[in-house]
Amino acid sequence: MISLEVIYESYPDARLHTIVSEGYTVKHALINALDTVQLYLHSEEAEDMTISEILNAIDDQNGDGCAFIYSIKNLNTDETYLKSEYYSHTRY
Repeated sequence: MISLEVIYESYPDARLHTIVSEGYTVKHALINALDTVQLYLHSEEAEDMTISEILNAIDDQNGDGCAFIYSIKNLNTDETYLKSEYYSHTRY
């Protein structure tokens, strides 16, 4: 099971959230995260996309009238897939 830590600020209340999204693959863990984090990219659309396409779509629309994702990190491998320049552990 793949576990992704997603740190995001919800819209419009600007609250910081940390979730762990799980799936049998990185792609499915990302898709499961989309169901929780409110973005314009929906899980149904992401089914036909590659991991890179999903991450690019998230990055392109990040914070545009929707949630702002600060980071997406694979807890199994410690690999960071997305990290905003605005994110700092000391800030929160």
